[in-house]
Amino acid sequence: MAGLTLHWFRRIPTHDATNAFKIYDRDMLKSFTIESQRGFELNLELTIKAFLRGYRITEVPSRWQDRSRGQSRFRLWAWLPHYLKWYFHAFRPKAALSNL
Repeated sequence: MAGLTLHWFRRIPTHDATNAFKIYDRDMLKSFTIESQRGFELNLELTIKAFLRGYRITEVPSRWQDRSRGQSRFRLWAWLPHYLKWYFHAFRPKAALSNL
């Protein structure tokens, strides 16, 4: 849901900013200071930083299929503060990029 609201309200050109299936430009990655410490939040951080810096983002559709075995290690309440940090970061003005 967070990805869709970023798409609708912030016009980030992807429907799921948290999706990990991405290809990144090496120079773009080198230009960022990566702040994520724990894994899952990294996908959202990189998408937001690329968007705010004006990099082209192109979505290639993918289909989500629930796992048929095992258990997810994702714990929403543990990750929510980290996700919210980057979610709200997305609404900063594009001009405020000096410390990204």
